[in-house]
Amino acid sequence: MVWFQNAPVPAYASMNTVAAASSSATIVAASPDVSRFAISAAVTVSGTLTGRSQVHKLVEVNGRHFDLRAEGDLLLMEYADRPGVMGRVGSLLGEAAVNIEAAQISQTTDGADAIMLLRVDRPIDPGVLEPIGASIGAGTTRLISFE
Repeated sequence: MVWFQNAPVPAYASMNTVAAASSSATIVAASPDVSRFAISAAVTVSGTLTGRSQVHKLVEVNGRHFDLRAEGDLLLMEYADRPGVMGRVGSLLGEAAVNIEAAQISQTTDGADAIMLLRVDRPIDPGVLEPIGASIGAGTTRLISFE
């Protein structure tokens, strides 16, 4: 279930409705299990509109900074940061014929954990998504679709 702070819009609302109503959202969702990850309980997400075209962008997830267009299908993973994670995820998505259109990673200040956001060219089947998250030990693996 999704609740948009300060805005009575349903979870299925378009990004245009959400952006017009509020630039901040709180998402509450059940997470796999790992309590050390911040996303396991509640998620705070901030967005903005930029440029003359008023492009919707995600600029913050749980206090970590991003600059990624909020459109299409977005893969969010939170995991213990270590070398090779992005390469592994990219390889597994490539094997499933999923193209990464944009990518950003943001670490915690101590560098222990990271959130990876990947905008992909199509929805990812749960049968593909779950093994990818498990292969990197992700505490959170979510596919978010903007319509």
